[in-house]
Amino acid sequence: GTYYFTFDKISGNGAGCFSAPYSAVVQDLSSVPAISFSFTPNTICGGTQPDGTVTATVQERDGSTGTYTYAWSYSGPSPALFINPGNATTVTGAPDGIYTLTA
Repeated sequence: GTYYFTFDKISGNGAGCFSAPYSAVVQDLSSVPAISFSFTPNTICGGTQPDGTVTATVQERDGSTGTYTYAWSYSGPSPALFINPGNATTVTGAPDGIYTLTA
């Protein structure tokens, strides 16, 4: 939105005087971020030590990556092999399955 403000000098010469009004336009950059996913498949199908990765990228409309909190969950045939990365953008050692990300 557009915000209008003035400055008030509180001490010294000109104390109590107000500046001319200024305006600033502030965009809400996080209202519709672009979210993309990439992955590297496991090299061994059905292995006990998966080596795949799943990575999420969230990009603001101005091209910056912003600051987000990530929470991953996993649904698949190997829940014991899923190592939750916590607040990270990448799951490493990712077993085959369905990943859900809340950011």
